[in-house]
Amino acid sequence: MEHREIWLSSLLLGRGLRHATLPTAAPGTRPIWHLAALVLPSDAAKLKFYQASFEAGDRLGFVPYITKDYIDRAMSLAGEYSSGFRSRMAQIRRVENSGQ
Repeated sequence: MEHREIWLSSLLLGRGLRHATLPTAAPGTRPIWHLAALVLPSDAAKLKFYQASFEAGDRLGFVPYITKDYIDRAMSLAGEYSSGFRSRMAQIRRVENSGQ
């Protein structure tokens, strides 16, 4: 991968990860972006908390279309992507540290 592509990936990733701080009651499609942002760095602790809360009947303010299935899928994806994400971030850091 070229340095430009790695830089662009890191820029887009940074923009996407800011959605992790959105409130669960955010309107529109933001709750989906929030869950996706938790998948990328594999924030398993928060996703497990969401799973347990949904199982206990506490929706945590999520909009009605977000179901436990969404949370379960996010958890599954987090597991699948965690090793690839760490490898990609290490590659991005190497390029950023090289000053190119």
